Amino acid sequence: GGRDGYHGLVMAERFGCRVVSVDPAVANIEQGLHTVADHEYGNLVELRQGSMEEIPADDDSFDLIFSRDMIGHVADLERGLAECARVLAPGGAMVVHDVAATDLMEPREAERLYAELATVPERMDATKFEEAVRNAGFIIETLDVIGSEWYEASQEAGTAPNYALQISRLRRAKPRLLEELGEIPYRVMYGNALWAIYLLIGKLETRLYVLRNDSA
Repeated sequence: GGRDGYHGLVMAERFGCRVVSVDPAVANIEQGLHTVADHEYGNLVELRQGSMEEIPADDDSFDLIFSRDMIGHVADLERGLAECARVLAPGGAMVVHDVAATDLMEPREAERLYAELATVPERMDATKFEEAVRNAGFIIETLDVIGSEWYEASQEAGTAPNYALQISRLRRAKPRLLEELGEIPYRVMYGNALWAIYLLIGKLETRLYVLRNDSA
């Protein structure tokens, strides 16, 4: 989930480490090449096209893997975690920022939301995720259930949209926006805003895991 390499650049700047940023989308890689080239720490960041299921790196290549908000889109999680274990050095760590559904999420709500955002329903089950993590040979070292705090902070600071207002306007202007944008972009915009609202009201929760490779 490296996207355009932004988070890789943040890590390189903060820690002075070398970073390989992996993303499956060609457009993200192309955009990221410009971002990295213009950045003071760009010489420390390399962009590679790939996915969690097929990481373009040799065995034992990395001390740390950072997975940001993308586990929900991984069809074959067992294969993805096995790849992470393969490229991670013995004793290395994997930090996973992700979102899970809570008991407040209704089945029909989940079905619609996941379809809008190409989310694999099984990935939203925290218990199943943790089981897959252990089966891949990782130890769950820490778990911080952040819930809605980050989204609350963005609302208070005014650094994110008013998602309720955004939903209202998307619904009201639906015919025009469908004509202007097309169905898929509209559905993604609507789904992202609804996702944020569900986080704010507790139907979804943000989780931060630190996993340790137990193959040392």
